[in-house]
Amino acid sequence: MGLQDPPLADAHELPTSSSSSSQSVGVASSESSIDTSQQQSAASSSPPSPSTTPTGSEKRVGTAISDAASSSLDAASASHPAGTIPSSSSEPASTTDTASQFAAFPNVGSLASSIPPSSLRQRKILTLKQTSEAADDQTQALAEQAQSPTSMFGSTPTASYLPINSRQVGSSTSSHLISWIAKHKMFVIFVLVALIVSVQVLLVGPFVMDMDPVKKFKAEGWPAWQPPKWLRPKPESPDSWYPSSTANVSDTLALDTAAELGPDSFPPRLSEVSYIGTPPTQASLYKDTNPHRGELPAYLESLLDRDPVLQPPPWPHKAPSITPEIWTTRVWNDQSKTDAADANHPDKQPQEPDWRKAPWDGWKPPVQELSTAPKALPKALPKVQHAFEDATRHSGRRNDPARDELVARRQKLVRNAFIHAWEGYKKHAWGHDELRPVSKSAQDPFNGWGASIVDALDTLLVMGLPKEYDLARQHVRDIDFRLVGGDRSAYGNADGRIPVFETAIRYLGGFVSAYDLSGDVLMRDRAEELAQLILPAFDTITGVPAGRIRMMETPEHPSRKPLDQSGSVILAEAGSLLLEFTRLWQVTGNRTYFDRVQRTTDWLDRNMTAAGRIETLFPNMIYPERNISYGTISFGGMADSYYEYLIKEHQLLGGRLEQYSRMYSDAIEGAKKLLISRIDTVPGVSLMTIGELSGSRYTAKLEHLACFSGGMLGLGSRIMTERADDIDLAKGITGTCWWSYNSSTTGIGPENLIFYTNDDDDRFELISLPDGTSRRGKPRGNPIVGVRSVHTSYLNRPETIESVFYMWRITGDAVWQERGWQMFASWVTHCMTDAGFSAIYDVNRSPADWSDSMESFTFAETFKYYYLLFSPPELISLDEYVFTTEAHPLLVPKEGQWARAGQGSKRFWEPSAPEESHLPSPTSGIYSGGERGQVGGLTNNQKQMLWTQWQTKNSALKIRDLINGLGGEALKNKLRSLVDRADRATSSGDDAQSATLSGDAESVGSRDPDHAEEYSADRLLASVAGTSVYAAHDGTLEVEFEEGTDAATQEAVMKHLESHYDAMDADSAASLLRSIDAVQEADAEAERKAEMEAYNLARLRSKGVR
Repeated sequence: MGLQDPPLADAHELPTSSSSSSQSVGVASSESSIDTSQQQSAASSSPPSPSTTPTGSEKRVGTAISDAASSSLDAASASHPAGTIPSSSSEPASTTDTASQFAAFPNVGSLASSIPPSSLRQRKILTLKQTSEAADDQTQALAEQAQSPTSMFGSTPTASYLPINSRQVGSSTSSHLISWIAKHKMFVIFVLVALIVSVQVLLVGPFVMDMDPVKKFKAEGWPAWQPPKWLRPKPESPDSWYPSSTANVSDTLALDTAAELGPDSFPPRLSEVSYIGTPPTQASLYKDTNPHRGELPAYLESLLDRDPVLQPPPWPHKAPSITPEIWTTRVWNDQSKTDAADANHPDKQPQEPDWRKAPWDGWKPPVQELSTAPKALPKALPKVQHAFEDATRHSGRRNDPARDELVARRQKLVRNAFIHAWEGYKKHAWGHDELRPVSKSAQDPFNGWGASIVDALDTLLVMGLPKEYDLARQHVRDIDFRLVGGDRSAYGNADGRIPVFETAIRYLGGFVSAYDLSGDVLMRDRAEELAQLILPAFDTITGVPAGRIRMMETPEHPSRKPLDQSGSVILAEAGSLLLEFTRLWQVTGNRTYFDRVQRTTDWLDRNMTAAGRIETLFPNMIYPERNISYGTISFGGMADSYYEYLIKEHQLLGGRLEQYSRMYSDAIEGAKKLLISRIDTVPGVSLMTIGELSGSRYTAKLEHLACFSGGMLGLGSRIMTERADDIDLAKGITGTCWWSYNSSTTGIGPENLIFYTNDDDDRFELISLPDGTSRRGKPRGNPIVGVRSVHTSYLNRPETIESVFYMWRITGDAVWQERGWQMFASWVTHCMTDAGFSAIYDVNRSPADWSDSMESFTFAETFKYYYLLFSPPELISLDEYVFTTEAHPLLVPKEGQWARAGQGSKRFWEPSAPEESHLPSPTSGIYSGGERGQVGGLTNNQKQMLWTQWQTKNSALKIRDLINGLGGEALKNKLRSLVDRADRATSSGDDAQSATLSGDAESVGSRDPDHAEEYSADRLLASVAGTSVYAAHDGTLEVEFEEGTDAATQEAVMKHLESHYDAMDADSAASLLRSIDAVQEADAEAERKAEMEAYNLARLRSKGVR
């Protein structure tokens, strides 16, 4: 029976020997401390003495003791850095004391008289588990060593080991096992066979029977394996591939309350080794008022504090009459045969026929989950908004009149700022997509349908401007969605195709939201007409919509099914039509709209599970037909609204489909592991960002487009109670986005910025030292310490104020209202022009340089979120509405039923009023905002565009008439001479300014040929087949005909000049010449083809072919 180990004595209790022999294994004497390595070296160099060399078990005893002593000595040395073990006394320990310690142990008491004076060796003996026979052998060996102290560990260091008695070692476990198996081999064989059969039945059986777990496995694949906690790398360790890749991410990413954002966080520390230099301080820029403190310049504040004067749009130029030859309008009568009540019974509506072939067919909508059967209805979703004391007051508090007055005044200033920009748009760009607020001109990058008007519909209603809504709806009434115009497209040059995503979120979302707020049936009909034109985008074999389509079939562009989708599709465009089409189904009852977008979700969720996804996150470019994806993984541009719509679709459906909450939750868990990280490289503040992943490279990027994530996470933390902890992430990301605003020179956030991380080698400057080495110097910044780079532009983006608004409504913390006001004050100070709010080039430059752009989302999102931030919390409550990615509020289900449009808690417009009440008086002379023709009968802007296009297209016909009447070659020669003369006049320094011809068409008259020299000073404009056209000094045109010109030719020339009177100059003549060349070449080609056909026909007839 073995012995138990007694506690090891402390190092200072170990006795030392007075001998300095090398066999002491590094134990220092009382006189001097000898280094252990030196003693071992001396021991190894000392030759062994024959008289002291142990043999047999004696040698084994000495060897084991030396080994155990060395281990104990090393432990003791660790407590004494000098490498020596101090002795407690210069005298050796008493043998009697040592023996008394052995007396308590059986089989060891007889050793007391021969134990050496060392408590260390005592422990080594007591740790042996030996038999009584082995103890007797060791007693004899120790007695001999006691008589010869110099050989207590053997003659050499390698001889000091305790004995390993073979009789101590029991029989091998493996030997017993083999023996048992040999005796029971038939039983063992039976067990193995039974085990193999059972495994095959359990694994193969479900596949043969196609059970539900197998179906789930086929659809979702292997579950993501998570290593145990002890195997995972520590956060931010060199072994971590991604930042914050920890087991408990929420604990790692939680905000450090000791380093929260506050007044002491600003201004941020600027780098002394910045690559771009140090910007001016706030004190030097803002001497009177500082927007970083929420202060407006006095002149701007007084402007916004005045009651605005609302003016109707000015009368546009009278539109020309559009004949059927130019464009054919249509009357849309394809309204759904269903109504809103049918949406509550989706199982009663048949599924539209599927034209796809295997393996693309067979999709089924989730009608059972969407039905209103009692068993299918989930519990009501939790409340989103904070439980305010009084949601009808601006402050949300019950007894705080001072705060109510302050917040109400801020709301008024925001409303007046919107009206200021809206008046500028009405005056300078009515009917166009956007206003350029600096040059006060218009541009049409989104189909030419008036994007700013449609985007602003719900904002006008929310801000209590129903008369302005009446003006806007007259324009909406006129839009012909089949006509796509504009000087450019959202994705480049205009080519007649619409961007499906932008069209849906701006126009379709604007119409549906306006219908929800007002109950205006016109908006529902316009939304459904547009949606039907967009539906062909889903005619792909996968159901994932194409990015761009044409709105109508033409001979040059016939419709095709399926659409070609061999190229890539942007993730956000593929998955961000959910809310608009789902709500359109709920208000019309036509489930086809929902089926189209649901099929897209199912494809992304179930078919593209292995398409380059990492932790359920998609790269921003996908190839649906090839089931692959590539690009950057982020929550920023080209991916943002895909993730946003997962949780919002869950809310819009009242939680009836578990799919969307699951997809959202999985995505957020993936973002925690891959994208969200703490930033501690900026001194004095704790920040958090949601960066991007490109391949295996993580970038700690703060993108303005990704700042919506704070609001999304906050919304998810309330709707899904199991994700309540996400509110800390929401606050952290929103706070960092606000920090990016208040840290810039202007107080406005940049398009994006990239932080340094702790792993970046270039975070500090390197200082070279004289000895050839280098050391770390001051931290770098651009210009803020810890910031690597900044994309400084600002485009009136709303994402940060959106998340600030969500944080206020969700937490009820007034600090978010204060932060939002600082942002608004900075925006007004640096972006407000006399016609609107302009984007700027550099947020770190003051005064800011305007970039002359004000996109339509400025009206739809930015102004709306600022306004709602300072409104009573009951206005557009987050428990009653869900916002689209363009901030269009949609009604969410109520009491287990889809919400009825126009029946929210507040009425914003009166749909039952007669149509005349929404129009200005016919005698007032005020422009109503539209053409007042049939619905879809073309806006004024569309008519002007069509007329211009038709004139350009038909100029070739007029040129052909001139050629036929005057002679092609003569006309070409005369026009060439005109161009040559114009070029010579320009090169000789003559006045090259184009003459502006004014006056009536009657000023064009005949010129007397007898007085040609009298008018030689007049400028020759054109000479066509002997007929010369001159511009007189008074601005009139005079014509000199060649002798013998017949009356018909004279009449043709006069008509041509009258039709082109306002634009006649040398440049138009050169253009006319080039057009003549093209027309003649086309006519010659047609003549050659006709001659060839006639020749071939003659040959066939000569051979008897009929």
